[in-house]
Amino acid sequence: IVGPTGLCVAASPRNGRITQQKCGNDSRLVWRKQLKGNKFLIINKNGKVLDNGGNRNRNGNPIYSWSNHGGRNQQWSLTRLPNGKYHIKESSYNKCLDDTGRKYINRHYHLWSCHQNNKNQWFSFRTVVPSLTLGKNPPSKIFGPEQNGFCVDKNNRDVNARSEEHTSELQSQPDL
Repeated sequence: IVGPTGLCVAASPRNGRITQQKCGNDSRLVWRKQLKGNKFLIINKNGKVLDNGGNRNRNGNPIYSWSNHGGRNQQWSLTRLPNGKYHIKESSYNKCLDDTGRKYINRHYHLWSCHQNNKNQWFSFRTVVPSLTLGKNPPSKIFGPEQNGFCVDKNNRDVNARSEEHTSELQSQPDL
């Protein structure tokens, strides 16, 4: 989940406040949604869920990553805005996840009255690509297009190969 500041929403490893962190592959930054009725539980890779602390209705109420109990304060909806971003709305009071307007690492998120023009409430989502298994002795670094190298798919084939011959060559190489 990418916040309006460009920082990502990070879960606490225990029950605790969610924070702004640099985006990356850290498990605290990996979330999924699970349908519950007509709402969603937003679940972190560590099993904690997005939680409106104490199920309170006040602006500024803290948002946590908390043990999953499936209560209304852990149920959310996603509303697409005209600009392509999303509001993440808590189901009990129809208020939104909000980044407070302050961009810095470890800054907390809170609940605030939703308004589509409030940039503090504009979120986007990035798809996480699972790690590849490359054999017994994988290289220390895998290069992607940003390093002018090549990308491989889950079968270790070059996804940018220009010819069938090149693809076959990659497939026939022994484990690295």
